[in-house]
Amino acid sequence: MRWLEIIIYTHKESTEAIAAKLLALGAGGVSLEESWLWEQAKKDS
Repeated sequence: MRWLEIIIYTHKESTEAIAAKLLALGAGGVSLEESWLWEQAKKDS
């Protein structure tokens, strides 16, 4: 899903803010791709 990349790369926010956004979007089950992108986002912050 590309929306996760959009959230990560268009918003210069804390990891907590990104997590809150994901929860707000109802991201319950994340795919392997999403999990990998999430790990990269945490490393970059």
